Amino acid sequence: MLLTTIIPAIVTVLVSFTNLSIGRRDDWQIIGVDNYTRVLAGADAGKFFGVLGWTLTYALIVTLVSVTIGLLLAVALNDPTVKERAIYRALLILPWALPSVLTAVVWASLLNGSFGPVNQLLNGFGIESVPWLTDPFWARVAVILVSVWMSFPFMMTACLGALQTIPEEVLEAARMDGASAPVVLARIVIPQLSSAVKPLVIAAFAMQVNNFGVIFLLTSGGPAMDATGTPGATDILVTYLYKIAFIGADQNYGLASAVSIILFAIVGGITALSAWALGTTKEVAR
Repeated sequence: MLLTTIIPAIVTVLVSFTNLSIGRRDDWQIIGVDNYTRVLAGADAGKFFGVLGWTLTYALIVTLVSVTIGLLLAVALNDPTVKERAIYRALLILPWALPSVLTAVVWASLLNGSFGPVNQLLNGFGIESVPWLTDPFWARVAVILVSVWMSFPFMMTACLGALQTIPEEVLEAARMDGASAPVVLARIVIPQLSSAVKPLVIAAFAMQVNNFGVIFLLTSGGPAMDATGTPGATDILVTYLYKIAFIGADQNYGLASAVSIILFAIVGGITALSAWALGTTKEVAR
């Protein structure tokens, strides 16, 4: 923990107060809060808040859709009347079981605008090819779809485990009283699952905010919005700060470190507020 977490975090904080970059490796200076001022109220404020807005939108959409799909699939697969449930579970868990790097690279090929199988399938139905990875709007749609594809199996598995804690007698009694499936889901299943699902929702949101792999492997943060190429249409804060630090002529480590500290504060704050609002920090009464 000391070597892999604490020391790197301390170094990041210290570097954020300097002008250290690829061109100032030997003559860097301490510049105080200039990097933070530049990001929040200076030359890069417009770019930063634009990326921040997309980051939160992307994370919220992916989290809510993944939780919804995972919950509905878990309820369906938990129904004893569904035949071959084990086969369906094995198939639906594959997107989570496969390495995320492999999945992102495969999806990049599937969504290729020129020869991707997805567009070929659409053409077969008389629909024009969609510029999945080259148009800003469709690139954002693509990263959301792929992120949901890779995220819902985890939520499904977690909900399946939580469903096992609900006594079958309670569900059976509700059905005998005439409750329909939607009523059982809304009045019994979801309330019973809430204590187990709430922490997972918070964790899933934080994970999507920092979902570097999918964004970078699928679109590299692009397509470009201007001549600089940074930030791109699909850049989230973690890919944005990576580009500041390691791509381009400047490679400004100090500025990238400041963005990372701000990102940590935002994610930490949202997580803490969400945990408080959802009651996940309250102790269970004994």
